[in-house]
Amino acid sequence: TYLKKNNLEKENFVRIDSIAVKYSINEILSYNLSSIFKAMIYGITKNIFTPTFLDMTYWFNWEKTSFSATKGKSFLEQSKNFLLENKENNFFIFFIVTFCVLLVSRMLEFYGFLSYFKKDVMLSIYFLLIISYFLILIGPIGHAKYRIPFEFIFSVYLSITIKKILIFGERFFKK
Repeated sequence: TYLKKNNLEKENFVRIDSIAVKYSINEILSYNLSSIFKAMIYGITKNIFTPTFLDMTYWFNWEKTSFSATKGKSFLEQSKNFLLENKENNFFIFFIVTFCVLLVSRMLEFYGFLSYFKKDVMLSIYFLLIISYFLILIGPIGHAKYRIPFEFIFSVYLSITIKKILIFGERFFKK
C-alpha cells in the first residue's frame, strides 16, 4: 500500500540503495586518511578505557557534564577537562577511584594475555581477533556499552592473572 501510494516500486529501492552506497563511499574517500585513522584510534581508546559506571550516572541522576561534549584534542586531555568540570561533585571522587581501578585491571588483563599467549598461541590470537573485530566495527563511536561483546575475554585474562597472584601468594607464605 505504501509503495502504491507513493508510486514507488521495488526496483526503485534497489536503485536508491545503490546511489546511497556510492554516495557514502565517495564521502568517506573525500576525508583525509589520517583523520579517519585518528578518529578510529580515539574511539578505540575511549571504548577500552571509559569506565562503565558512566552509564550509572544517568540511573542515579548525578549531575555531570557530557564526556563526549567535553573539549580536548586527545582522550587524556578530554579526561582531564571532564574531571575539572565535575570536580565540585561527589562524582569526581567516584570517577577517580573507578578510573584507577579500571586502569589497574586493564594492566592485569594485559599481563594475563601475555602470560597465556605463551601457553596457547592460537587461542590467544583468536581472542585478539575477536577484540580487534569489535573495536574496528564500532570504530570512532567509543562507548563503554559497546565493550560488552569482548568484555568476557578481558575477564578471562584478569582471572588468569589473579590465579597467578594466588599461586605466588601460596608459595610465598608456605616458606
